[in-house]
Amino acid sequence: MKSLAYILTGLAVAVPLAVAAQAPQQHAPGAAVGGALQQELSGMRRSLDELVALVAATLDQQQMSVLMRRIELKQRGLQPLQTSLDRARRDREAMQEEHRELTGMEDMFRRNLDPDDPDSQNMRMQLQQMTQRIENLMESMESLDLRIIELEDDLADEQNDILILVDMVDERLGLR
Repeated sequence: MKSLAYILTGLAVAVPLAVAAQAPQQHAPGAAVGGALQQELSGMRRSLDELVALVAATLDQQQMSVLMRRIELKQRGLQPLQTSLDRARRDREAMQEEHRELTGMEDMFRRNLDPDDPDSQNMRMQLQQMTQRIENLMESMESLDLRIIELEDDLADEQNDILILVDMVDERLGLR
């Protein structure tokens, strides 16, 4: 589109010069013919200038449209990221609650465990299972914490990209 504007600008300059260069050879005898030719050239120049302005305005509108579309697409991309982040935070909270419950139960089992009682074997097995589950929960929470950080970073990057695009639009509109 820019190349078209350059071509039209070139024509706006070249056509009148070429016609003017031929004018003295073809119409030298009459001054009236020279005046008419000047008016014709002047009209062509105005028409070409208007065409260049129209092409430039069209290009500007298309660029603005592209910027607005990019903003729209980026904003649409925020929702899935936010949904994933919310889900990961809820999962983390649920794991944290389960961890608190299991840790409380583990403490109760340890206090009530009588090492001299031969029937406490079942309790020791349950305690061992709880301890293993607590360890697994801790690993899962650590992994989920990393995923939450990743999602937060991705969301912040997308929001920053949107702000940059909005700034570009505002600048084009003369608002900044």
